[in-house]
Amino acid sequence: DMSNPVNRPKNIENEKTKEVKVRLTGEKLKNLKKDVDTLSVVRDLREINTTRIQGNATVMARASKMKKEARRAVSKITNNELQKDKLEESNEWEEEEKRRLAQYDMKDGNPQPNLLALVKFLIDKIQRLPLQICPCCKSSTLPKEPSKLKALYTPSSECKTAAQKKARKEARAFRPIRCYCGCWYHHDCLNTYMTEPPFGASCPTPGCERRVYHPDWPSDIKQLERAWASHQARLREIDDAAMFL
Repeated sequence: DMSNPVNRPKNIENEKTKEVKVRLTGEKLKNLKKDVDTLSVVRDLREINTTRIQGNATVMARASKMKKEARRAVSKITNNELQKDKLEESNEWEEEEKRRLAQYDMKDGNPQPNLLALVKFLIDKIQRLPLQICPCCKSSTLPKEPSKLKALYTPSSECKTAAQKKARKEARAFRPIRCYCGCWYHHDCLNTYMTEPPFGASCPTPGCERRVYHPDWPSDIKQLERAWASHQARLREIDDAAMFL
C-alpha cells in the first residue's frame, strides 16, 4: 500500500481490525425470507426426487417424469441463486473499490506520482528487514548464519549435490515473506497461521492488529475451513487404515 504511485489514504495508518456488526435492514430481512422460501422449495423437490412410488407401468412412468422434472428444477434454482450471489459479490466489490479510490488524492481524475511514499516504503519495509522478527516464532526473519542466508537465495539450478538441495529446501521454508499489513513472517510460519484455526485472525505483531492477508493463500474464510476439514478427514482416514493394518 505504501508503494502505491498515488497519495496514500489519510486513514491508512489507523486501519485496525474492527468487530463486524451486521445491521438488519428491511431489505436484508426480505432477502433472508426469500432464501428460506427457496430452500423450502428445494427441499420439497428433493423429497419428490427421493420418493419411491409403486404401481403399474403408467404410475411408474409418471413418477419417473416427476423426478426428472424435480431434478431439473433443483438444478435451475441452484444455478440462478449462484448467479445472483456472484452478481451481488461483484457489486459489493465495485462499491468497496469506489470507496477505496475515493480516499486517494487524485487531481483532475489522474493518479499523482508520489516519490515520498516509495522512499518511506523502501526505508521502513526493506532496509529494516534484517531487524524484523517473525510474529509467530519470535525469531529473526532473516537467518543470521551466512551459509543459510546464501542457501536461501541460491538458484535451484546451482544446487548440484543432495546436501545443497536439502540446505536450500530448509532455508526456503523459512524465507521472509511480507503480508498486506506490512509485517514479515517466515513462509512456513505464515502457512501454519493461515491454514489452521482460528481463521481470519489479526496480526499478532504488537500495534498492528490488522487481519493477515497474502495472495498465496485464499482470503475466503470458508474456503480455508473446508481445506482444513478435508485435511483433518484425510489424517483420520490414514490413522484408521494404520490401526486396521
